[in-house]
Amino acid sequence: MPRESNGRPPSRQLEATDGVLTTPSKLRPPEASPSYSEGETEAAEAEAAEAAEAEAAEAAEAKATEAEDAAIAEAEGAEATEAEAREAEAAEDEAAEAAEAETAEAAQAAEAAEAKANEAEDAEIAEAEGAEATEAEAAEAEAAEAEATEADVVETTEAEVTEAEATEAEATEASEAEAKEAKKAKVVGRSRGRRGRGRRGR
Repeated sequence: MPRESNGRPPSRQLEATDGVLTTPSKLRPPEASPSYSEGETEAAEAEAAEAAEAEAAEAAEAKATEAEDAAIAEAEGAEATEAEAREAEAAEDEAAEAAEAETAEAAQAAEAAEAKANEAEDAEIAEAEGAEATEAEAAEAEAAEAEATEADVVETTEAEVTEAEATEAEATEASEAEAKEAKKAKVVGRSRGRRGRGRRGR
């Protein structure tokens, strides 16, 4: 390798350019040239911009996808909530209908029990009234029978008294008639005796 007067390799020699020590252009590689650096920088910037744009696009797409997933999940949650609400409302309606049916059945049972109790009470009242009526009828029949018996006794007694009075009156009349007949016979006998004595005296 050729060496300079100072003993260094030519590539390591520096030249002054605007007061800045740089490697001589003939010794610098192509990448070290200003035009190449500018192109490389522009390419790097373009590549970085593209990468940034791609990254931003990916981020935006990911964000959009995330937002879409969130919207879908929210919609599904809303649908599930609405379905749960409908199910809860249906269950509530069903429970209310069951409660109304139970209340109606209980009311019907209470009415039937009350009607049965009223019927039994009416039957007891009717039986009591029937018993009272039977007792009253029996008492009336007994009183009528007693009255009839008493009337028969009185009538029989009156008839017996009347018959006895009639018999007594007949006996009295017969006695009086016999007495009259006896008295009459006695008078007739006396008058005949007087007549016979008068005839004998003559």
